[in-house]
Amino acid sequence: MRFLAASFLAFVFILCSSFQGMKKVGDVIVWSPNSEPAWKDFKKSLQGSAIEAAYSVCGIDISSAPKQINDTIYLEVEAFFSKTLSAKTTEKELLTDNVLTHEHGHFDITELYARMLRKEIKEASFKSVEEFYKSIQAMYNKESKACKEEQERYDKETNHSMNIKNQEKWNKEIAEQLEKYSSYTSTHLKIVVRK
Repeated sequence: MRFLAASFLAFVFILCSSFQGMKKVGDVIVWSPNSEPAWKDFKKSLQGSAIEAAYSVCGIDISSAPKQINDTIYLEVEAFFSKTLSAKTTEKELLTDNVLTHEHGHFDITELYARMLRKEIKEASFKSVEEFYKSIQAMYNKESKACKEEQERYDKETNHSMNIKNQEKWNKEIAEQLEKYSSYTSTHLKIVVRK
């Protein structure tokens, strides 16, 4: 249930805790309104005395090779869930619907910060391709840090899904925030560099 910081940016160097290339290696689920990981999607097993029932490894991926045509750059920003790195206990009785809902919350929070990143990229202006890449890195680092902090707050306030009242509050809040940023659900961005 704890969130492992799994943030990376494939086309420039990575900062934060990272699993570089994670989206490219192994099975992932890219966030969509219908993309809810099931227990079968948590491929790793937590053995024996694990203190948690499950944990999700989610991240934000920016296309590793953005397409550039003249002064226009096309890139993708996706939130994803790693099946190969996410884990669940071998104790079946702990794999409840409430725990799975909590894990979906981690994935949805990651999508929320991917939307915030898309918004920031779309609203920015870039005077050169070099400025674009430098700015994208700074934007990514900012949103990744904020996402990690939000994930930690989510786990703390819900006590990893065990505080039902706070879990319900968070479920509602996450849904409202996703709706607030619904204009930024498209993963495909077209950026025009204006000199």
